[in-house]
Amino acid sequence: MSSRVQTILGVLLVVAGAAAATDGAAAAFVAEVTGQAQVQRPGVSDEAAKVGAQLFAGDTLRVQEGSAVVVYLSGRTIHLGAGAAHGVQSAAGAPSPLMDRLRGTLDEVAGAASESGKPAVQGMARDLAGVSGAVPANCRVTGTDFVFRWDPLAGATAYEVTVQADDGTVLVTRQTAEPRLAAGTLGLVPGHRYRWQVTEAGSFASRGSGSAWLAVADTAEAEAILLELGTIGAAADSASAPLLQAACLYQDGFLMEAVEVLSAVPSASLGAAGRALQHQAYARMGLAAPPASACPALPTPSQP
Repeated sequence: MSSRVQTILGVLLVVAGAAAATDGAAAAFVAEVTGQAQVQRPGVSDEAAKVGAQLFAGDTLRVQEGSAVVVYLSGRTIHLGAGAAHGVQSAAGAPSPLMDRLRGTLDEVAGAASESGKPAVQGMARDLAGVSGAVPANCRVTGTDFVFRWDPLAGATAYEVTVQADDGTVLVTRQTAEPRLAAGTLGLVPGHRYRWQVTEAGSFASRGSGSAWLAVADTAEAEAILLELGTIGAAADSASAPLLQAACLYQDGFLMEAVEVLSAVPSASLGAAGRALQHQAYARMGLAAPPASACPALPTPSQP
């Protein structure tokens, strides 16, 4: 089991703050609990099932009231209603290094319940009176074909986007009448890190977003992550694939793109784990809540 794959389930499991103490390898995790459910594990006391709880071969998830959802690392989804129970099975064959990379992700995303427990945000402030909802912010992107976007500013007729090298050198300044600007026109280069901000143009007291950083992955890493997303999409069922893909992106710092994947899922189907992951991605980007300029979904990744 690769350490890279183990780390991602760990993040998915800090999200819920429910890591189980066992020497074995988790086969699945609890993605949703509505009501009351128990995890029964041989040799230990039963415990309340929480979103993000790791499940191991031989465990039983039993729902007393409401419903629960289990997602296997292989991409299989199990829905349980009141009175139902599911015995967790070990994966057939060798553990998948791709799916094992999810170990660690739910932990981080479900864990930060208080303001003090949330990730520290560098750069763009979370509660600015000026331009809000500016993304990407304080994260990585897989390529240069994304769109800078922000929430429309009342009374603004134009905006000015400034992109700087990491050392503060201004590389490009561009004006737009719309609350968005295609990055593909700005000459960004894979493998480089930048800072950017957007301000109201043509105003004596311009309102702005504050500065945020972004880093463009190099070509080899971008190809690797897109291959991973395609592999998950081919192996997982439609219910679990977006969560697993978003967890991979989140773990590697591609926060805006993790949000984009989850934004394609109807809110009623997103589940507690998906909502927690989405919330934590916004928090790490420095956004206290989803921006009004909610990002459109990414195209479905395909394998090269």
